[in-house]
Amino acid sequence: MLPTLKNGDYVITKKIQKIQRNQIVIFNFQNSLMIKRVVGIAGDHILIKEGQVYLNQSTISNDYLEGLPESNYTDFHNLTIPDHNLYVLGDNRRQSSKDSRELGSIKHESVSEIVLIRIWPLKFFR
Repeated sequence: MLPTLKNGDYVITKKIQKIQRNQIVIFNFQNSLMIKRVVGIAGDHILIKEGQVYLNQSTISNDYLEGLPESNYTDFHNLTIPDHNLYVLGDNRRQSSKDSRELGSIKHESVSEIVLIRIWPLKFFR
């Protein structure tokens, strides 16, 4: 999740109620906890082309990726997210991130918590 989160950061989380796009979630995938950003929810169309992510035919903001080197990541052709699923991407997706491009969409029920704020290190408290 670089640059948003780094190893050793502490975050405050909340048990999920409703998951929305752009939230950072913690979920279980094959008995491992993972943390990623929700890009799409059930029924959304995702297209990744030439390094740009399109959600329902509109480009999404990638402000949190500013300052990272450019790269081309895997292109998709109009993937529709199934019911009760989410499409998640890591914020470090330009370099390497095990996310929905590799894992596929994740089941909504696999999400245990959403990240509210990062509290450590203190200079990044937000």
